[in-house]
Amino acid sequence: MKDRIPTKPGRMKITPENGQAAYYATVEMADDPSEIGTPLNKSTLLKDATASLFGLGATALPDDVLKKISQEISSVKSNNAKFANGSYRGANDPSGKRLTFPFPPKIVLVQYFNIDDPKRGSGTVIASEGSQQSFRIHYSSGSTASTGLLPITMSGNSIFWPKGDFNDMDRVSSNYYYIAIGG
Repeated sequence: MKDRIPTKPGRMKITPENGQAAYYATVEMADDPSEIGTPLNKSTLLKDATASLFGLGATALPDDVLKKISQEISSVKSNNAKFANGSYRGANDPSGKRLTFPFPPKIVLVQYFNIDDPKRGSGTVIASEGSQQSFRIHYSSGSTASTGLLPITMSGNSIFWPKGDFNDMDRVSSNYYYIAIGG
């Protein structure tokens, strides 16, 4: 996926329907927004780091990632898929956080929410079988989303996140909700 890189930003060609000669104009938004919103570009639709988690390169489109997810789900379903879900309240274990399931997981999704201070945010963590990192999207009130890769160990029926400043998956002030898919 690539961003459009104009040599003349905002310039548009206008061709009147009545047959008059075409002309060029620069168009800018003048709607006085109360919220500017998220820009529509490569970094907000599909980061290279996200594409690489699915074995795709920098030219991948969001649709390519959705197809990969669909293929993985179809594969899991055809192999007698197993699902486990649950939740936990962070306990600030000094060694990190381990989740254990009744089967070896292929994909683990964790959604977390800071319940004591909503301004500190929420996020989603995605981990897949064979990976040594999980992908994290963190949202804070009043700012844009940040992303990062968190170290993990997936072994047998469990996944483990070691303790760390950015990758803490066991904060006392947060509730965590997870689903594991395996087969």
